[in-house]
Amino acid sequence: MYNSKINKLNILINSLPYKYWDIKTQIEYIQRRIIIYCIIYYELNDNIVEDKTYDEFANYLVELKNKYPDVYKTTEYYYCLRDFDKSTGFYIYDKLNEHDKVKLMNIAKYVLRLRG
Repeated sequence: MYNSKINKLNILINSLPYKYWDIKTQIEYIQRRIIIYCIIYYELNDNIVEDKTYDEFANYLVELKNKYPDVYKTTEYYYCLRDFDKSTGFYIYDKLNEHDKVKLMNIAKYVLRLRG
């Protein structure tokens, strides 16, 4: 399943359109990926990324959080990721509001269907 040795984070941050997004959009995108990965892993008992890839995204989110704390506080998912420290994501789904639980669970299920 995980044969690629390519660093997916480096591909992402150096690709269009990501590299032209403002920092808030970048942070929200990484937050959403982390949340989706956690929902798939902890709530749907499946996995779509290697631990190494998840760790890269989690580390990057913490880096952005520390580098741009004022912007981070204005993001869509700050309310559930304000204390995110990359150590675990098992609690994230429970911190989501009901609207985001439904929306992000549907996205997670769609991602799994795309994977086949």
